[in-house]
Amino acid sequence: MGNYTTNLSLYNTDMTTDGNDYFDFDRDLNGNNNIIDAAIGKLSTLTTTEKTSLVGAINELDTSKADIDLSNLSGAGENHFLNKRQITNCILEAPNGVATYTTSGGASTITAQEGLTVLIPNGRNADGTMNNITATVSNPVASQLTNETAITATIQAIILYDNSNQGVVFSNYPDYIISNEEPSSLPYSIATWFSPVQNKFFRTMDTGTTWEEKQYVPIATATLTFNNSMYATITSLNTFETADLLKRTDKFEISTWPMPSLTYSNLTLGASGSLYTAPAAGWVWIEGTSTSQYGWVQAVSEVGNGQLARAANDAIQCYTPVRAGGTFRVWYNDINVDYFRFNYAQGEV
Repeated sequence: MGNYTTNLSLYNTDMTTDGNDYFDFDRDLNGNNNIIDAAIGKLSTLTTTEKTSLVGAINELDTSKADIDLSNLSGAGENHFLNKRQITNCILEAPNGVATYTTSGGASTITAQEGLTVLIPNGRNADGTMNNITATVSNPVASQLTNETAITATIQAIILYDNSNQGVVFSNYPDYIISNEEPSSLPYSIATWFSPVQNKFFRTMDTGTTWEEKQYVPIATATLTFNNSMYATITSLNTFETADLLKRTDKFEISTWPMPSLTYSNLTLGASGSLYTAPAAGWVWIEGTSTSQYGWVQAVSEVGNGQLARAANDAIQCYTPVRAGGTFRVWYNDINVDYFRFNYAQGEV
């Protein structure tokens, strides 16, 4: 008599006592398939309101959890859960790169690239949620960094996109200050301060004695050299990365993540019934040829059960999904195995 798996009560043939029995399709295959089908339809552990079907849960995510428009200046953006929580002060998109620079006669020009889209802190709404501005550079914006306080030195600076003036500015404090309290007595003349509690940027020109509110977002760091000139010479520029956000259009890519990829690892087949551990989320792939009418193969994991029986000299292929770090067993009889592989899920590569 066989036994049953712990999680889904799938039937496992006991090859010691039942190895010579005929293959029972209702017991060994159809019954298990019905159990797996019902379990996938329940999705009882999802955090979505819809828990009865996979399609329903995905549709709920599509309509209420993700949106293309990240701007809270539009009706769609007002309902966007990212803007209402903690997303602010970042680069959203940079299809042509963030910024580049050129130098001529010792004066460098830095250019914010066309298509650069940023999320600019702009205070908070009455209910305390983020009030952000989504700004897109429609045409390349070129700026020269002016030596506003007569610096004569090589400095590490933070580079910021200035939405109000449609240009690029710098702060000779090597990074912008993040603090809920107003900074003062700074060692640098020009500095930038971001207040998370206010969701605003400020700039000082007098070491923190006075602060002026700005529509800024940091886009890069740079090494600047000032030699008694009006403008800076840029010797290095390191732009920031875009934020990685989930959007409605991403659903097409996400839908492929569970599917087998073309990346695989060859496994060593042990004795029938051996236990294996999956290196990642993916699929167990077994392929071979039956050597008799009793040839069959079965791979069972925590989330899947693949079985196949064939007549003599027939090809046998078995695929079973496996969780990352999960275990699976492979049983087989009268089969010459050509491939025993682990195909990584598309989302793992």
